[in-house]
Amino acid sequence: MSTDVARDARLQVALVCAPEILRLGLERMLAHDAALNLRAHRRLDAVQGAPDVAILCDRELGDVAGACAAAAERLDAGVVLVTVGMDPHVVLDCLAAGATGFLTEADSASDLKAATQAAARGEYHLGARLLTLLLDWQRGQRRRPQSTQAAELRLLALVAGGRTTDEIAATLGVAPKTVRNRLSLLYRRLGVGSRAEAVRVAELRGLLH
Repeated sequence: MSTDVARDARLQVALVCAPEILRLGLERMLAHDAALNLRAHRRLDAVQGAPDVAILCDRELGDVAGACAAAAERLDAGVVLVTVGMDPHVVLDCLAAGATGFLTEADSASDLKAATQAAARGEYHLGARLLTLLLDWQRGQRRRPQSTQAAELRLLALVAGGRTTDEIAATLGVAPKTVRNRLSLLYRRLGVGSRAEAVRVAELRGLLH
């Protein structure tokens, strides 16, 4: 078998990751796999040809679900997402957009290889951390009473209206400390770390009317 034929037989993988240090790290994790032919890019629009799999790092990617859809449709590639966040809604949005592999930056090189190979076969692969996150989130959704959901939506609306913690406390008839505790729980549920991020995510998910 010629060298050219051997190269053609390898799995063609496009790695898209904007931060250079992370891109080099991910590239090194896959560089020694003789079954892969890896090309790394800073932007998705720089990918040429028709790779079998596109590995997307969500840092500085912008519209993550949109990028997954573009990779799946324009490149006709299996899509693996490497995410820094732990937002179940983002994972589900990317799943709907065509991604089949999901990992966090804390997962291992063997997980990355397994997700890449699964994506090439059209199969799903989730890292252990994200699988635990999704199952815990789903269990929590099933257990949450409707009264809790209504209270969270009201709190979101007050936050989106620019109310201060003291103003929210006065409106709800609770102590400011209680508001802060409820906000912390809400941030964890939304996978965010600030009021601005909570409002942005709530708007994207249609939680604010």
